[in-house]
Amino acid sequence: MKAVQSLEAIASGLASVFIPRTCPACGRRLPASGAMVCVACLLALPRCTTDVTQSAIVSNGPAPPGLSASWIQYLHGTESSRLIRAVKYKGRPALGRHLGRLFAAELLERRERARQCGLDLPPLPQVLIPVPLHWTKRLERGFNQSEQIAEGMAQVLGCTVDCGLRATRSHGTQTRRKAEERAANVRSIFVWRGGDSIDGLDAAIVDDIITTGATARECVLALGLGGARPSTIGLLSLGLAGEQ
Repeated sequence: MKAVQSLEAIASGLASVFIPRTCPACGRRLPASGAMVCVACLLALPRCTTDVTQSAIVSNGPAPPGLSASWIQYLHGTESSRLIRAVKYKGRPALGRHLGRLFAAELLERRERARQCGLDLPPLPQVLIPVPLHWTKRLERGFNQSEQIAEGMAQVLGCTVDCGLRATRSHGTQTRRKAEERAANVRSIFVWRGGDSIDGLDAAIVDDIITTGATARECVLALGLGGARPSTIGLLSLGLAGEQ
């Protein structure tokens, strides 16, 4: 992983000499400081003011609900959507890790403010579990965006990433599907191959965007059916769209 990131950094540095670096959200030219998103866009991103509701986690999962939160509201056609879509559709794995680090840092700040108000908080995850891509989709894209986001978050949260969830078949995009169509599109698509690697740990599923929670519910169900027994299971995503 470090070798891949080093090669990405070298390639990015060479490219910036010949191609101006621009903000993936607004298109403005970035300074030469190495920033991946301009300050104006970061400040203007519509942060989620409430955590993901626990209805996104099935009640019959293998563990009680844990930490569930999203970073920004995913609003179609705005800077917030262009930022996340740049990771997924424009081959920007390093941007995914960068956004993951930003989300995790703000998540810690949010928790500290809540702690100072005397609120009872769920534990931070000890392990992050990315929503998997089928191998054909991963081969086409070159990486799993949820895994990149999880890697960035783990660097800040001081936890590990476990890729024990697998997709058994490819499926079409969830975009523009109704809630019942989203659920059918991912039904029984995931399996847990990680054995007891997360047993007794506070775990969280990591996705790029949460809309209806259908994908998250299938992931949690796969953990239970596969015999995984985490202490708690939560859900973390960069974007939150629609109703939970």
